[in-house]
Amino acid sequence: MLRLKPKSTLVSLILGSMIMFTSLGCDATQSVAIEEEVVKIVNDEPLIPNIDEILTVNTEIANDNDENVLVYYENGIESDRVPLIIDSLHDGEIIVFFTTLPDLTLTQIEKVGEFSIGIYRSGARTEVELIRALQTVNATQNVIFAEPNYKSSAKIGSVKQLQSFSDNSWANDKIALSLAHQTTQGSSDVIVAVIDTGIDINHNDLSTHLWVNSNEVINNIDDDGNGFIDDINGFDFINRDANIEDDNSHGTHVAGIVSYVAPNVKIMALKALNQDGESSSRAVFSAINYAIANNADIINLSFGGRGFNRLLRNAVRRAERAGITIIAAAGNDGSDNDRRRGAVFPASFRNSNIIAVAASDVQDNLASFSNFGSRNVDISAPGVEISSSVPGNSYASLSGTSMATPY
Repeated sequence: MLRLKPKSTLVSLILGSMIMFTSLGCDATQSVAIEEEVVKIVNDEPLIPNIDEILTVNTEIANDNDENVLVYYENGIESDRVPLIIDSLHDGEIIVFFTTLPDLTLTQIEKVGEFSIGIYRSGARTEVELIRALQTVNATQNVIFAEPNYKSSAKIGSVKQLQSFSDNSWANDKIALSLAHQTTQGSSDVIVAVIDTGIDINHNDLSTHLWVNSNEVINNIDDDGNGFIDDINGFDFINRDANIEDDNSHGTHVAGIVSYVAPNVKIMALKALNQDGESSSRAVFSAINYAIANNADIINLSFGGRGFNRLLRNAVRRAERAGITIIAAAGNDGSDNDRRRGAVFPASFRNSNIIAVAASDVQDNLASFSNFGSRNVDISAPGVEISSSVPGNSYASLSGTSMATPY
């Protein structure tokens, strides 16, 4: 059963400032205990807020369906035991967080405050191989911690091309949008970071709704010294450049819903999903950090994947401490987010700043594809045959919790 908040509450959240993403879980057979020191990311923010937090990868045979699991501890007490699913890894990659460069072959190295993140290709094709690789990497000098680089994806249901924009009248009625617009249509002071496949910044419905970095100009120089060149409207964390054009259509569709529901807000375009609608926890982590550093009020993550991980959880915590609300798609697997093997993250993280959104249909019932959960899903919103913008000044009707999230 879904815990539904009043319609007026949902609308006021969207109009007044909020939106977000997901990723799934992991379970036990082999492992190693790695005690961590508190480290800092940006502006002296702690990466691991709790100094007693420990990650344990269980190396003993667990009586839990003989599955491999990652066991997470906080304050010395087991807090999460989640299934480790090799198919959920991004090319078998391991994220390595380090001080000085360790004796490992790393790619995609990125500076994060006084520390760095790199990618280690483990070559693991089974859970046991991955756990052994994690043991080796975590035992390497100068490595603060290492964990799987989980992949995530944007899944949508049926796609229907439209000749023109449809006003989504049934969906608007469900959330009392007309009534809400009599009170507010949002504020230009509110910044919504849409982390997705990019945005068609020339679309007639979006070009005037974009956030602008006033300290940057297009000249192939990092004018504001933030580490990102020509990031006028956002940044591409897949190709590591300022080209945020949408080569999929998902992100443009999501952004179109944001501008329709709250036309006065400004949309920050952060591309962290590729043309196939796929990403990794590393790319999403970087995009969330950018949104925090550039004063976003809301983060919309309309995608997900399988893999509880500390990297994203700590990005969510940093956003929480910054007062940023994350609105997250519950997922389109028709599964229970309260169960370890059904959970989608970060929608299923229990941070106070996360609102996990399921999709409802025209009858106001749970959509057939939508994930659900009494603990890990907060609200539902219209997510079936939702009309919005797609690249090329075109429109399409899509279905999914991706559409429900900005609604």
